[in-house]
Amino acid sequence: MLFRRLFKSSASTEPVPAQGAPAPGQTNPLERTRDSFAVELHPAVDAVDALDAAGRHAVALAILDDALLRAPNDAWLHFRRGSTLFRWGRVREAREASLRAADLQLADEGLYRQIGWCHFWTSDLEGAERWMAKAVEIAPDHWKVQFGSGTTAYAAGRIDDAIARYTRALELEPSSADTHNGLVICHLDHGDAVAAEAAARRAIEADGQRPMAWANLGVALARQQRFDEARPPFDRALELESSTGDVVDSFVNYCNCLRDAGQTEAAVRLYERSLPDQPNVNAHGDYAFALMAVGRLPEGWREYEFRWMTNAFLRRYPGFDRPEWNGQDLTGKTILLWVEQGFGDTVQFIRYVPLVKALGATVLVVARQGLERLLLGCAGIDRIVSREEPLPPFDFHSPLMSLPRVFGTELDSIPAAIPYLRATPEVMEKWRGRLPATTKRRVGIVWAGSPLHPNDQYRSISLEQLRPVLETDGVQFVSLQMGPTAAQLSSLPPGVDVLDLGSELEDFSDTLAVIDQLDLVICVDTSVAHLAGALGKPTWILLPFPADFRWLEIRDDSPWYPSARLFRQDARRDWEGVVAQMTVAFGQWVAGVVGDAANQAPAPRPVAPTCCPRDADDAFAAHRSGFSAVVRARYGLVQYFPDDPVEGASLATYGEYRQGQLDFIATLVAQGSTVMEVCPGIGAHSIALARMTGPTGFLLAVEPRKLKHRVLRQNLATNGVLNATLLCRGLGTAAIPGIANAQALIGATVTGRVPETEGAVDSIDGLRLQHLEFLKINEDADAADVLAGAGDTLWRLRPRLFIGFQDAHDLELASMKAREFGYRCWRHESPLFNPVNFNLRETDVFLGRTVLAMVAIPEEFDVEVRLDGCTELT
Repeated sequence: MLFRRLFKSSASTEPVPAQGAPAPGQTNPLERTRDSFAVELHPAVDAVDALDAAGRHAVALAILDDALLRAPNDAWLHFRRGSTLFRWGRVREAREASLRAADLQLADEGLYRQIGWCHFWTSDLEGAERWMAKAVEIAPDHWKVQFGSGTTAYAAGRIDDAIARYTRALELEPSSADTHNGLVICHLDHGDAVAAEAAARRAIEADGQRPMAWANLGVALARQQRFDEARPPFDRALELESSTGDVVDSFVNYCNCLRDAGQTEAAVRLYERSLPDQPNVNAHGDYAFALMAVGRLPEGWREYEFRWMTNAFLRRYPGFDRPEWNGQDLTGKTILLWVEQGFGDTVQFIRYVPLVKALGATVLVVARQGLERLLLGCAGIDRIVSREEPLPPFDFHSPLMSLPRVFGTELDSIPAAIPYLRATPEVMEKWRGRLPATTKRRVGIVWAGSPLHPNDQYRSISLEQLRPVLETDGVQFVSLQMGPTAAQLSSLPPGVDVLDLGSELEDFSDTLAVIDQLDLVICVDTSVAHLAGALGKPTWILLPFPADFRWLEIRDDSPWYPSARLFRQDARRDWEGVVAQMTVAFGQWVAGVVGDAANQAPAPRPVAPTCCPRDADDAFAAHRSGFSAVVRARYGLVQYFPDDPVEGASLATYGEYRQGQLDFIATLVAQGSTVMEVCPGIGAHSIALARMTGPTGFLLAVEPRKLKHRVLRQNLATNGVLNATLLCRGLGTAAIPGIANAQALIGATVTGRVPETEGAVDSIDGLRLQHLEFLKINEDADAADVLAGAGDTLWRLRPRLFIGFQDAHDLELASMKAREFGYRCWRHESPLFNPVNFNLRETDVFLGRTVLAMVAIPEEFDVEVRLDGCTELT
């Protein structure tokens, strides 16, 4: 998998062009614009670039705001104010300031690019393209304009256009490493790994200290199957990430390279070294496959929940307002099981339905079109629901492929009571007379899967490659192949006895009925392999190198399908050796050689134990210390840290965290509000806060801890939160600028970078907010210090306050500070356990523990909210 992201958002970790200054012979657009204004500017405005470069954005903004008081309609000052906000990471506010400059008729390619990047990082791709196009119109020979236009074209999926723009940018500025990197990504998307390699090497020549360039070279080499050559570039990328702090998660593609080279155990070790500090959601999902491939199933199922946070799955997760089933008591309840992926996956995991049914539930299954008749042959389903019809009422739901996690499936407890699928009597009657009587062995064949499958080039073969098997005497082959590849049957010599039924199969129920009348099925890794295995039919499967996780590694049998025999490649695309091995075994099978696996009755497999509701002690049974996990919570999918004894336990057990506080906060926040949350951590409340403000509102989340800031960003993105800005900075009384790269900061708005300034501390007053209706300070922050640096803002904007505390003494200190600013204060206490919690758990694992908070409302405001359970502090 290619790690695509190239450019930094307000919290991303991808590299950007180092060329922040104008190209040789060009004038700085900011200076050119400024000269066109006949206003007297504050002399200190000249210092704002240096201040921004030092990370002292608050001082720079104060200077610009002071200048704007003297010249409120100065377009250049609004443009420059937008630049400071952009470099600070406050992209939404930067967009507003920059658009104000455009409204004042400032026509400048630098301004248009800045507005384009602002739209880009606020997820308005259409707006980004529109403004980048305006920049191209007035400055087509500026390399940064072509670079920005190429980036937006790539994001829009117009790869050829992106290549043209990047190529033009390099003609104008050949030393831009990230433009070369942009070309690498485009060439890889086009499947041209050779061109990608050349572009990656040019990126390294331009700037060999950029880890992204080395990582891209590793990807390009790995795509050419040059795995040994790919490892040194990946190693160099890891070294540079460590030494420069420019973290690009190169380990993600490095692990993919190792897995493709057949070194899964090495990949697992690299995942386990990297993921605690770099909890990349794609890497977690890939780690799941690696774990399951080596047989570590319980850990793998848990990591597999990260699939819902990846782009490939993000839109598949339904927005049900009912809890996901994680082992809760199902007696008398209705559970909705829904098919999430391909046909083969459905056939493999539908085996769990009888286990769910045995827990006392009414079982509904939402099936993909084409599976309805097939699933009628699965025991335990009370009703099959099509995707087109309204959903009936239900208490719990679960994606089908999450059931192995809930049941704690291990290699020795895979439910393999074969057969677990049967064709209905009507379908069997339809096909019973269709296969003519014969004394020959009857063998079904399928040699190709869907060409739309991402790995089809590796798993499918041509019928010609199977000819050594097909030329075996004494066999009637039955082709179950569907689609255009079935035409390859016409190329077989006359002596091969093949009955073509593929074109007559209407759905998988028909296929199952035909398989039931065969002696053996030979196929590549497609849904037919699962159908035959579910029926208990002897099945020989040709597997590519490396094979899919479900077939494990090395072994030639499958714990999922006891009647299956696996024939594996030793190297990618080497089918000749696999077919030769199969031809020998097939000859023995036809001759009835004793001891051949396909001639033996399948051995019975144990059935997974009955699932019981989980309690707090086993909720983290498969969790690896230091790793994050994913849970379906009340307000969406949440990546969290199970090691946290309170937040982790609450999210895992109840699907919510401090819900009593959140319910109360909902009475204080109005639609359209500007809300600030200080130290939100992973964002257990941030998702709900952003939704409370509505599409016209705004959430500013300030989280100084880089690891939690990253997880917060991923959580907001997963849940489609677009009305939020995240800052990786602290808040207090002392402004401490972080260490920043001056060149990167100066070039931020022209290259699309919004740098993080780790370790910096701002005051709320230093942010110079124009609106703030609600301020939430979480208990990890020093509330008294935060308030001490917010006096001007509290007097000017009068936000309502909600502040969490670990003890009553801190609450008292903060209430004294708030009263100094003219606030009435109340003590708010709520239990950690919510009896009507999202997951419908009945046990209080917190044993009655409560949490403290302070509610503060400006004393001149009427108290319009219910303060039941609150005690006023005086």
